[in-house]
Amino acid sequence: MEMKKLVKGLIVAGAMVAGGSAIAATQGTLGLTSTGTIDISVGVGDQIQITALADITGPYVPGTDFTGSSPACVYRNGGTGEFNVTMTSANGSGTDFQLNDAGTFVVYDVTFNDSVSGAINMDNNVLNNTDFTNANTTSPTCGGAPQSTIAINVPDANLGAVAAGTYADTLTIVVAPR
Repeated sequence: MEMKKLVKGLIVAGAMVAGGSAIAATQGTLGLTSTGTIDISVGVGDQIQITALADITGPYVPGTDFTGSSPACVYRNGGTGEFNVTMTSANGSGTDFQLNDAGTFVVYDVTFNDSVSGAINMDNNVLNNTDFTNANTTSPTCGGAPQSTIAINVPDANLGAVAAGTYADTLTIVVAPR
C-alpha cells in the first residue's frame, strides 16, 4: 500500500514538472556529499521618480507678471522613458491653480517642459496626456542635469488686484509611467 502511494506521488510530481509547474528545485540524494539546486527570480516593477525640485519664491514687481521655475529630474527604471504628469494645487478650484492669502485667491498658470515636447500648459488636477518622453532611464539623479522644467506665471493683472500679503500654494506633481 505504501509503495502504491509513493509511485502515485512520483507520477503526479513528474506530471507537474512536465506541465510547466513552478517546481524547479532539485533535491540532493543521500551520500557522502549531496547537491541540490534552487532557482531564484526577483521581479522589478516599472518605477518612476521625480527629484531636483526647487521652491519658487520672490517679490511681486508691479507692472510685471511674476514668473519662476523649478528644475525637475524624472527618472524611470526602464521602458521607453515615456510618462504622464498630473499637477494639483492645494488651493485649486476646477482647473485653476490658485495662490491663497487669508481666503483671497490669485489664479496662476503652470507649464511642464520635458525638453522634447516644449512647454505644455497644465490644468489643476487633470492628467495631462501629452506624450512626455524624456525621462532619464539611466540615472535617478539625471546625471546631475535635470532635463525638465516646471514654470509658473502669475499675471500682473491678478497680483495687482489684491491687497498686500503673502500668497502661497503647494503644487503637487505626480509622474506616472506611460
